[in-house]
Amino acid sequence: LLTGAGFAGPLMPKAPPALPFVPPSPSGGWYWGASGGYLWLNDAISCGCENLNYDSGWGINGVAGYHFTNGFSLGLSTGYLDGQYDVVDGDGGDVSGSADLQMVPVMLNATYSLDLTDSLLLYVGGGLGTALTELDGVDSGDNSSDWHFAWQGRAGFVEP
Repeated sequence: LLTGAGFAGPLMPKAPPALPFVPPSPSGGWYWGASGGYLWLNDAISCGCENLNYDSGWGINGVAGYHFTNGFSLGLSTGYLDGQYDVVDGDGGDVSGSADLQMVPVMLNATYSLDLTDSLLLYVGGGLGTALTELDGVDSGDNSSDWHFAWQGRAGFVEP
């Protein structure tokens, strides 16, 4: 299984775990799925002057929707992502400490799937939505949360 996803917004991890893809039934119908995993977060730059050095984290995701008989699927997905960082390098020098980043994405997804062979399916799709992002400051108790535009793109192969 090969997939990828991205979310847009300030201080977002660049590579959250991809939401699960559920192979369609030939007759169409409702589907659901769930996944969880370990996050390897990419470092980020905030306001063009601070480097946020992320540690690993974890995430869970769920999806439910409908497969149409023509290869198209439409669904809703949500999840919870949690990551941490230990150091902030800025113009004023290094600030040691720890902080947390949590995200709750809510997405509307469309996917098209194509049977390549009897045992291999190709899918491509994407989604638009919003993500609640909460950033707890470095040892200061500061807390910032807001809703941001989110998107994802995905493609992969599945053995149904």
